[in-house]
Amino acid sequence: WPEDDYHTYRYAYAEEFLQVMTALWEKGRASYSGKFFALDDCMSYPTPKRPLEIVCAGQSDAALEFTSRYADIGFVGRMHDTPEALRKLNDKLKGMAKARGRTVGAYALINVIAEATDAKAQARQDYYLRHSDPVAIAEWMRASGRDPTRNLEGLDLLRWTFMGFPFITASYAAVAERIDAIAATGVAGVCLMFPDYENDLRAFIDEVMPRLRCRS
Repeated sequence: WPEDDYHTYRYAYAEEFLQVMTALWEKGRASYSGKFFALDDCMSYPTPKRPLEIVCAGQSDAALEFTSRYADIGFVGRMHDTPEALRKLNDKLKGMAKARGRTVGAYALINVIAEATDAKAQARQDYYLRHSDPVAIAEWMRASGRDPTRNLEGLDLLRWTFMGFPFITASYAAVAERIDAIAATGVAGVCLMFPDYENDLRAFIDEVMPRLRCRS
């Protein structure tokens, strides 16, 4: 970040940025004078043919407030949340948006290690943990600790997350059951992440998707 204090005003900064960009997207040129941005007859062409969706991420009160006011999609979850925890976050975001006459969809972040058996999936997780980068993780934790909006009690959970602990580590059938449970919370969608993208994506398509009840 530009400096440590950036964490305390980043949503005000983002609000001004969106005001500037929205004016440029809609009209192609704009002047603006604010706390963070100053434009004198700035031009941006071509303009979009349709309104652009705004995607935000975060689940602090400040993040949800900003998302409910300005975004169309909000990524929520700490990658370890239970379906019930995701349901509460989704309901909270939808309620905040509804109060402003808006509709915002919550998307869950899902990092997946799926194998034929739970044991094989766990073995892969253990492999990633043994080959994690503790120096990089420690630096990320140090930087995150400067963010006053972050729940510091959750930093240890984040440490494990960034060491490779995925959201779902299980057999194909168990992964499908967990995704079905998440879908039942009413979230608008999920963002899938795979540590071995090409092979994991193919396995997900072939082995997990046919088992998903939420697709029917």
